[in-house]
Amino acid sequence: MTWAGRLASDGPHRLGGAKGATRNSHVTHPRTAITGGTGFVGRHLAERLGPEASVVISRRTGVDTGDVEALTRAFEGCEVVAHCAGINREIGDQTYQRVHIEGTANVIEAAKRAGVRKVIMLSFLRARPDCGSPYHESKWAAEELIRDSGLDYTILRRCSCSGTGRTRSVRPSAATCRR
Repeated sequence: MTWAGRLASDGPHRLGGAKGATRNSHVTHPRTAITGGTGFVGRHLAERLGPEASVVISRRTGVDTGDVEALTRAFEGCEVVAHCAGINREIGDQTYQRVHIEGTANVIEAAKRAGVRKVIMLSFLRARPDCGSPYHESKWAAEELIRDSGLDYTILRRCSCSGTGRTRSVRPSAATCRR
């Protein structure tokens, strides 16, 4: 089962009649804001949670992780933020610093302002400091911000993603496969 499936399944994440929770089939879901909600993982999570329980946030929906005020408004009434926004290569103003690090800092600030209970961050398996990879180092720095935020959190470290709706193939590096 995928992490999105675990989040949406009966079990420890089931909140019964909690404020902001909605019903989707037999499972109750907390109202969840999903940054990167139009990306591969975010889109699938939003589908799984259903429209009543998910708030999709992305540049395509008009809310950028660079805008704390807009994020705060989008997070209002949500108990959880699934922080799935990220990039795998830098293009123009979409840099690792801006998206992974500054975007995560803004998500944390907006979550605190909006009274969000928990942040779930999608990171990467090989995130670590001082490794010579700006991507991995930025994911580590974002994780550190989450760990130091004072919020309840879960960090999910993925290796690669594939499945229905993927617009291009994903091939893990040989180094990742050996580990």
